[in-house]
Amino acid sequence: MASLPAVRSFDVQLLNIPLINPFGISGGAQNAAADVLVRLELTDGTVGDGEAAPLPPNNGETQAQALAALRATRPWVEGLALGDDWRTAATLFRERGGAGCGSAQCAFESALL
Repeated sequence: MASLPAVRSFDVQLLNIPLINPFGISGGAQNAAADVLVRLELTDGTVGDGEAAPLPPNNGETQAQALAALRATRPWVEGLALGDDWRTAATLFRERGGAGCGSAQCAFESALL
């Protein structure tokens, strides 16, 4: 019987993308996308990527908040066996503080999928 894949590595890094034209909504505008990139690698070689795209004028979230929420994930997610159900890890993320930052939650779940 094969062992369940586990999370081998979980990498989080800033992703700053200058915009050709400012992106604006009624709450404000930004000249660059201040995002966070997530890469998750499993022991079976599977790699998943996710991107947190906080937009302060829209949801009040910042790049720093998304980065902190995702970095706080590393200690418990590395080594976590996923099996066939990624929802367990997604639930743990929400229960362990990630639910307060929707863009970070989106990035984490996208990498899992």
